[in-house]
Amino acid sequence: MKSGYNVVKNFLYMIFSNTVTRVLSLVTVIYLANVLGPQDFGKLNWAIVFVSYFAVIADFGASINAARDLSSDKSRLPSLLGKVIGFKLVFGLIAFAACLSAALILRLKTDDFILVLALSMTIFSSVTFFLAWVFQGIEDMKHLGYSLILQSFVYICLVLGFAAKDVKLHTLALMILCSQTAAVIYQFICLRKICPACSLSLDFSDIRATAAKTAHITWSHFMLILGQNSPLFLIGLFSSASAAGFFAASQKISTLFWEIISNFSGALFPALSRNFSKDHKKFSKMANYALKLIFTALAPVLVLIAVLSYSITQFIYGNAFIESYWTLKILIFLPLFMFLDSLASNILIISGRQKYTSFIKTSVTSSAFILSALAAKKAGINAVAAIFTLSFFISAIWQYKKVSDLLEIDWKNCVILPIFFSALAGAVVFYIKIWSLPLAFIIAAAGYTAMIHFYGLFNMEEKEYLKDSLKNLRSRFFNMEF
Repeated sequence: MKSGYNVVKNFLYMIFSNTVTRVLSLVTVIYLANVLGPQDFGKLNWAIVFVSYFAVIADFGASINAARDLSSDKSRLPSLLGKVIGFKLVFGLIAFAACLSAALILRLKTDDFILVLALSMTIFSSVTFFLAWVFQGIEDMKHLGYSLILQSFVYICLVLGFAAKDVKLHTLALMILCSQTAAVIYQFICLRKICPACSLSLDFSDIRATAAKTAHITWSHFMLILGQNSPLFLIGLFSSASAAGFFAASQKISTLFWEIISNFSGALFPALSRNFSKDHKKFSKMANYALKLIFTALAPVLVLIAVLSYSITQFIYGNAFIESYWTLKILIFLPLFMFLDSLASNILIISGRQKYTSFIKTSVTSSAFILSALAAKKAGINAVAAIFTLSFFISAIWQYKKVSDLLEIDWKNCVILPIFFSALAGAVVFYIKIWSLPLAFIIAAAGYTAMIHFYGLFNMEEKEYLKDSLKNLRSRFFNMEF
């Protein structure tokens, strides 16, 4: 029960923080999209994607490796903290230099190079000194959630206060840096209460040994980032800044949901890691239950967004971005496939099979990268979106085959039926919305709930499990110190 409670507690902390940060982020995205227009909006997001490739080098697998070690033995925090920060500082400097070198090789225009230079400094604020791995490892996501809220609040204040129509893109990059720095300062203040004594450790022999240990994780993570960001990068490189702006507009909406799911995945990782060696039956149940919960809760919402994509795009971004509504129809389902992929990757890492996830992600991502490059030149952003989405599904299924001896997934109840029931609910909305959209919502929601209930998708044990976790969480919440 304790593992389940911790997962639910940490997930709901992150849901709370994500709800606040996503609302603030959505306001910021809408404002910037209208202030910058498709071209500059595309340039800004292209530069963010470009820098993200090098941010993987700055982490070099240290965060997930440290979180895994810390979840098994929380008393290791004082010794791990200085060692991990020292490791990430060295690789952060390497990443910063590599990013600027790559920008020079691409011969970016002066304004674009200054933008990349400003954004490359966020490598230190978002990776080197960002302590998400600590709070994940000790299974206490409260302070991480609050730091993310602070980051979003500082950023929206800076954007709404200083980003007018003539704002320079590098100024926005410095605003991002300031907001991330505020979050880092808050995290270190909170950490002093948990671990008052910490000294930076720069043992280069240990750094080399750790780098060798995390090489497969780093490569897998790089392939994941490449897979996530290559469509926008390739569209900006081979098509146009405006096309990149259209794609980014749709991707932003999809990302809102992925970030919610990724927080759940982050809260789930230490619990899975601990139960893998201690209680394999519980480990298997937890993985299946997580899949069923995510697909049952989110699949109908994503189908609804796909059905209403034209109206949603117009409402959020206005007519300037209306061309991206078909891209949204495709990308909105990406979070579900990304969760499938993320869970499989985490299980491979937990079981010490990093080489499999590294090989699979390399194969799938490199193939998708080549196909996306061709599609960006010839077929347009919708074809790129389709390749992008399909690649995560293929990667997930392939990885599950590699853990079939460790974990048996109930595909019918966890994945197929929630998608099927959601499709039926979406069809109801599609055909009834012509007469009354509120009525369509009510009928679809009632029908979906009835299908879940009468089919018995969740058994009594699973219902009680969730109910008890929420009850414990509620009692703790009212006695919580903020």
